[in-house]
Amino acid sequence: MKKLIMILTCIIASVGLSVAQTTRVSGTILDDTGETVIGASVVAKGTTVGTVTDIDGNFSLNIPSDKKTLVISLIGMKTKEVAAGTDLKIILENDSKLMDEVVVTGYGLVKKATFTGSATTVQSKALTDITSSSVDKALQGNSAGLLTQAASGQPGAGQRIVVRGLGSVNAGTEPLWIVDGVPIATGNFGQLTSTGETTYSDNSNALAGINPNDIESITVLKDASATSIYGARAANGVVVVTTKSGIDGKTRFSLSSNYGWSRRATNNFKVMNKAQYTEYMTEALFNSGGYSSLDEAQQDLFDTFPKDANGNSYNFNWMDRTYRNDAPTYSFDISANGGNAKTKFFVSAGYFNQEGILEASAMNRISNKFNITHAYSNKLRFGLSSTLSLTKQETPLTTSSYYSNPVLASAIIPALDPGEIDGVPTKLTVLSANFLANIKYNYANSRTYRVIESAFVEYDLLEGLTFKTQWGVDFMQVNEAQWDDPRVPGNTASTLGGRATRTGGESLVWNITNTLNYNKVFDKVHNLNVMVGQEANDDSYRYQIAASEGFPTPDFQELTAGANPVTAESDYKHVRLFSLFTRVNYAYDNKYILSTSFRRDGSSRFSKDNLYSNFWSVGGQWRMSQENFLQNVEWLTNLGLRASYGTSGNSDVTTFTTAGSELDGRHPALGLYSGGANYNGVSGIYPLQMVNNDLKWESTASFNVGVDFSAFNNRLSTTLEFYNKNTTDLLFRVPVSSTTGFTTAMRNVGSMRNRGVEWTISGVPVVTKDFEWTVSFNISHNKNKVTELYGGQDIITTNRIKREGEDVQSIYTYEWAGVDPDDGAPMWYAEDGSKVKSISKANRRIVGSAAPKYFGGLTNTFKYKGFDLSALFYFNQGNKISDQTLAMVNAFGARGLWNQSPDVLNRWQKPGDITDVPKVIYGVSPSVYAPMSTRYVYDGSFIRLRNLNIGYTLPNVPGLRIYFQGTNLLTFTDYKGLDPEVGINGDPWFGYPVAKTMTFGFNYNF
Repeated sequence: MKKLIMILTCIIASVGLSVAQTTRVSGTILDDTGETVIGASVVAKGTTVGTVTDIDGNFSLNIPSDKKTLVISLIGMKTKEVAAGTDLKIILENDSKLMDEVVVTGYGLVKKATFTGSATTVQSKALTDITSSSVDKALQGNSAGLLTQAASGQPGAGQRIVVRGLGSVNAGTEPLWIVDGVPIATGNFGQLTSTGETTYSDNSNALAGINPNDIESITVLKDASATSIYGARAANGVVVVTTKSGIDGKTRFSLSSNYGWSRRATNNFKVMNKAQYTEYMTEALFNSGGYSSLDEAQQDLFDTFPKDANGNSYNFNWMDRTYRNDAPTYSFDISANGGNAKTKFFVSAGYFNQEGILEASAMNRISNKFNITHAYSNKLRFGLSSTLSLTKQETPLTTSSYYSNPVLASAIIPALDPGEIDGVPTKLTVLSANFLANIKYNYANSRTYRVIESAFVEYDLLEGLTFKTQWGVDFMQVNEAQWDDPRVPGNTASTLGGRATRTGGESLVWNITNTLNYNKVFDKVHNLNVMVGQEANDDSYRYQIAASEGFPTPDFQELTAGANPVTAESDYKHVRLFSLFTRVNYAYDNKYILSTSFRRDGSSRFSKDNLYSNFWSVGGQWRMSQENFLQNVEWLTNLGLRASYGTSGNSDVTTFTTAGSELDGRHPALGLYSGGANYNGVSGIYPLQMVNNDLKWESTASFNVGVDFSAFNNRLSTTLEFYNKNTTDLLFRVPVSSTTGFTTAMRNVGSMRNRGVEWTISGVPVVTKDFEWTVSFNISHNKNKVTELYGGQDIITTNRIKREGEDVQSIYTYEWAGVDPDDGAPMWYAEDGSKVKSISKANRRIVGSAAPKYFGGLTNTFKYKGFDLSALFYFNQGNKISDQTLAMVNAFGARGLWNQSPDVLNRWQKPGDITDVPKVIYGVSPSVYAPMSTRYVYDGSFIRLRNLNIGYTLPNVPGLRIYFQGTNLLTFTDYKGLDPEVGINGDPWFGYPVAKTMTFGFNYNF
């Protein structure tokens, strides 16, 4: 690390010594009507040296003597390059008439002016302005309608993403991801993910293998007009990633690096210190009976825990020992791009390393990107895109025992129970295992190799008629290793001579697309685009797991050294998709636009009766600003009304492994048997799932209407949209006759609706010669409603309910009624509204939803001379959190010797006390005294400074910018849990909290 810092310091120092000679340039910029242009950007090409025009359209600045070209740009105007000089007169064309901005769809580009769908594009700067291990994290707050939250703070962990509301219950809810035209695998492909109640299935993330610095833009497609062309995989939205490519001209290099630290993003979660715990537990023991005095109870408490050599109780701060305040993160990226009229290229290499705020958690990635395109002739073009990465991950060991989760253990172990004595991990009194010993001897790590490749050939058959074929592959190999050391006190392998586990998984996705694209303009006003295509997709996954126990010494950790092989498992799954599709776009005089699409998908998941399905869309736009009656409204740049309707599908059936309810998600319609039912050394098989020929895709019909408005040469832009999504044929389990050998089976029997509003507004309020302020704001509201269930019957799982007419994420629990001031007993409401002290007499009801009522982001960017500042605030409001973590530390003695929240100190102590904390009693049953209720349902609203970036571009060193970058620096919330960002489901259980990160770095372009 010291060598890396020294190298970066030398690079910056050597660059700073090279001060270039300068030349003075000046001029005036006008628009195509002769009016002066205020606030236009004037930059020396190939540098960041520039200025903006003043109120009279004038500019002047010094540029490096070797730079001969100026680049002139302004929102709403067409960018122009001119030769450098003095007293220049430059005319910019109004780009509102050209509207050449495009939307990337994956099957090509569509002009934004003629796009009838709903989409949001996030540019590369927004992706790299935030320190993140994966690109999905950078989308938060940048796209209306896209709800994304971290399920874990583990470096490299997954980010849950939902576009316009949850679209399913028992099938996939994540959008389809496409990188450079290739559908890719997403999610967690590790096998070492969970045991018992400690689940870390979101700790691994396939998207962590993609370097955000290699991405040019991300387009989120949301409505049917935009997504139906993707058919059976598009019901949850589509995310299209476009990586960087070469630019015609001299080769340009970019070098960037940063270094920083991470710590917990919030500190609202508190547990008792030694004095508080002693007071609480002494009283809880006394109230349990068997003690003549509080002193006797306290002495019994002290005698329960170990003491030092002087007979004093320990005071061990578990939270401080568990969480790090200086977890380092650093990265280094270098790239080059350039080319000529025929050949263009982009190549990059990057290294990213992030250590977690919990010990034994880290992630590092080595990545390489290569894009090349070549025009062999005026008709023939071809290209290659390659993404390679190796990602290594260390994860806190959560599968050795229930108590190995460091988040849980640090919260519930009291200060009296030391985790270390003189630096040596101890055997604990309260718990069965000490995670501090786990991280010293045990490990759980993974290596993920990923290759995403695509190649295309494009040929112009006739004028306006182009054939394109594209081949793509996404290969991912995940290798995991875990070791449970016999030296760890309380470890499940401590009496077995240790346990070693090894897993290997391979995901392979092939994709072939062939399209014919016809573009033609008739009589200057009829613009026709017709595309027809064929696509074939092959998706396979295989894995192996093996484990062994009984090792001669801990120095031997490979499977062959274990005396007792205990696990040997493997599986292979395979899905194929074949598709035909077409899209027709027509525009008349750039005023009236009509778009239609049709796709027919065939999937190997379903039986021959439901093998194929059709998906379609129709959309239109009226560009009112092009009408004659608005031509004289000089301040109006664009005004358009869009509407669309169409269908899309969801074939991502979830695999279920619960005994008696198994379902193979890749072959859900087949009658299947499974091996492994072995007995007494004889192999056996058993029925896994019954034949289900009627099973088919879930289908979503979407309506969208939107208004696009921009004014003052696009210095003010806004979009307002309303949508309605009806999803039918939802998959649910229904009862079947036990004579089939099963009690339930999956059927298409449900439906639900998502309806919402999205608003985006952006503008440039202030532009002067030295100062510029831009602002962007988006807000989204979605209302979910279950419209049909099998037989109209409620589906209740623990404290959640699915009920017709209610939100699919409804929280269903007992209603807390407070504490009886006479005796300190907890109370709940009965069905008739009366207060009862027995939970068996209490009534459950819907108390809210885990889904937010609204969410969004606010970005402000300020530029003053060489300084720049950008701040993104993300907000999430109105959701409820059913917090199992806070329930465990607010249990009033029902969790034995576990440490508790300081809030418990507000307990009832004598008749007449008015409080919401019952009398504390050691050993009382948690299901009777502290069951889940509205007592543990909290408002999950929060506002977070998601990103802060402050930079300075050195005036005498063209292309060099130094910066400070902060992620999750501030969080405003009343929530007292570990972190308000608890994932989409809203039911945290001692999950890895999100971190705040502060880094310093530089970018150098030359």
